[in-house]
Formats: sequence, C-alpha cells, structure tokens
Amino acid sequence: MASFFIFTFFSCASGLCLESEIVPESMIYSAEGEVGVTHSMFCDITVEYLDSKKWSRLNHGKPYGGVFTSNQRVFPWYPFLVTVKNSGSQIISLGDFSLSFDDYNVSALGKEDLKKLSRVLGVADLSALTNFRLYHDFQKSFDRMDFAGESTPYGFSRILPGDRLIFVVIFEAPPARFKRFSFKAQITGEKEKKIVELPLSRRVYRVNDNRLN
Repeated sequence: MASFFIFTFFSCASGLCLESEIVPESMIYSAEGEVGVTHSMFCDITVEYLDSKKWSRLNHGKPYGGVFTSNQRVFPWYPFLVTVKNSGSQIISLGDFSLSFDDYNVSALGKEDLKKLSRVLGVADLSALTNFRLYHDFQKSFDRMDFAGESTPYGFSRILPGDRLIFVVIFEAPPARFKRFSFKAQITGEKEKKIVELPLSRRVYRVNDNRLN
C-alpha cells in the first residue's frame, strides 16, 4: 500500500523544479491516503503534509478560506494537517509540537510567532490556525474533506474521551541536511505525560516542470 506525505515546492530553472517526498520511516506508521498515523495509550494521531495543491484547497474553502494567500510558490515553512483522537478514558491536553533531528529540535510556530509572520504567511485570521475543531468524519481523503460541514469549533482547552480534533501545525523549514526526522507531540493525561513520535524521512529530486502542471 503506497502511503506517503508529499509536497511540491518550486525552485524552477531551465524547466526543472525540485520535488520532495516526506514518508513514514516504517509501514507501521503509514495509512492509506497519504497520511501517517501513530497510536499511544492516550490517543491516535494522524499527520499529513499540506503540499501546494492541498494548501491551495485549504485556502479556498471554509473555515480556512481567506486565511492563507501563499499559493504555488516557494514556501519556507512546513504546514501539517493534524488530527488527535482521545482514544482512552482520561481527559488529555496537548503540549508542544516539534520536529526533531538528532540533537536539533524545531518547535511549531506559536501564536506570537504567527503574529510576527502574519504578513509574510498571508494569515488574516490567526484563530483559524490556532483553534481546535471537532472533526466528525474521518473516513475521507483530503480531497473529499468538507472542513466546514464535517467539523465544528471545539469549546474546550483539553480533549474529552472519544473526541477527535483537527487543526493545522506549522514549522519553519528544517535545514536541508536533515533527511530523517520525527514529528513529536507532547500529550498530558490526568497523571502522566507522554511524547508521541512519528518517524519520517525526506527525499528531494528534480523533475521536469511539465509534471507539475
């Protein structure tokens, strides 16, 4: 089963562009529909990189429509669509999200970071990025998701048992020398804390510009 994160970014010269794939390190962490998945005693997490086409689709539809203006160009950040389902019996909280590369660690952009970069990112409404939404239908591919119709604003700061949340997490692009890294999420239960990790790898190669049309 071919499952992978994929994104395309544009750095074109003489008809050639760079294309990159981000894939789970192991099939244990892959799921059909270009989604990576990991399970823990607290929750199930899915992570999907928003390539240029997905980013554009998110941009033109509610509730995210009008938030992003960046489209089909070099994008020096890593945006991920994330879902977290509380699959246990405890109420849980989400802590820091990070990309880890050996001893190098990049935290997700927080509210203050996004405020500083809002003009560059083209972010008109920060709440659309930072607020959680309760996701009601998890059986569709990204291209068929109706975010406005299948999700509603979530009124709690912690996640109740059985609830699945959907949201966007953005990182600054890591140094190109890192080919393997991990998406990490800090999860806190009622009595303990856990770091959930999803190992990924990155491949970059040149393609003819015609493939991207």
